[in-house]
Amino acid sequence: MGKKYQKISVILILLLVLMLSFNPASSKNTNLSDDQIDQEQTEATGKDYIYSDHWKAQSFKPTTRTLTKIQLYINRLGDITSDFEISIKESISGPSLTSLSVPYTEIPLTNPEWIEFNFNDINITVDQTYYIICKTNTGDQSNSYNWYESSDDPYERGIKYFSDESGENWQQTPENDFCFKTYGQKLEVNIPYIKGGFGWNIYYGLENIGTTEISNLSVYFAFSSGLILTGKTRTDNINQTIPPSEILDNTLSPVIGFGPTEITITVYSPELPATSKTAQAFLFLFSIYISPL
Repeated sequence: MGKKYQKISVILILLLVLMLSFNPASSKNTNLSDDQIDQEQTEATGKDYIYSDHWKAQSFKPTTRTLTKIQLYINRLGDITSDFEISIKESISGPSLTSLSVPYTEIPLTNPEWIEFNFNDINITVDQTYYIICKTNTGDQSNSYNWYESSDDPYERGIKYFSDESGENWQQTPENDFCFKTYGQKLEVNIPYIKGGFGWNIYYGLENIGTTEISNLSVYFAFSSGLILTGKTRTDNINQTIPPSEILDNTLSPVIGFGPTEITITVYSPELPATSKTAQAFLFLFSIYISPL
C-alpha cells in the first residue's frame, strides 16, 4: 500500500508543478492605421472620359462594415473647370449614401495620380454590392476627367458601368474595371491563447486584430468529452471594450471535472463573424492542463 500511495503522490506533485508553470499572456500594443485598404483594383491599361452627361461607375463588394475613404486613379484633360463629383450608392440609380465634390484644381492635369476622397464614414454591409459614381457638369471628350481602367477583368467583386444620359440609364462593361481603392475600419477578433492552471480556472485571451474598438462580445464554451461537473457548455458575455491591437485577458471559472477533453471557445457578436479555437485538455478535479496551441 505504501508504494501505491507514493506513486499517487508523485503524480499529484508532477501535475501541481505543471499547473503552476502557467503564465497568462499579457496585453500588447501595436500602432495600426485607423483605415486599411479593403478592396482595390490598381491595373491600368486604358482610360475612360467623364464629362457633362457621360458618367462612370464601378461596383465593389466590401469585407468591412465601415467605409471611410476612397482613392481613384485619375487626371483631367483640356480646360474642364467644373467640380469632380463622387458618390457612393447601394443602387446605381438610387440615393447617395455619401458624396463629395472637389474643384478641378485638385485633379492633376498631366500624369494620373491616386486622388483621395475622404468623406464622412458610413456603415456598410459585408459582401453587399455598392457603387462608386463619378460625374461632372460640363465638358466634352477633349475637356474631361479621365478615370483609368483595365480591360482584363482584374477585379472579380465588381464591374465597370457607364451612362451617356446623366445616370438615367446605365450599361455594363463586364470585362473592364476602373482603378480604385476602398478603405475601412475592420472588426476582427482572435483567441491568442487558451491555458489552464491550478484552481479550477481556464484562462483565455481575446485579441482585437482589427482597426476599431470591439464591444458586445459573447464567448461560448463547449467541452466535447470527460466528466465535467460544472456543465459541458456555457456562454459568457463580455462587457468590456477592447481597443485595437490589445488583448483582454479573461477567465472561465469554475471548471471542475476529470479526464481528457476538448475545449472549443467561440467568440461572436452582432457585428462580427464567429471565431473559434479548439484545444486539447486534461482535467484533474481542481487542476487543468491544456496543450499549447
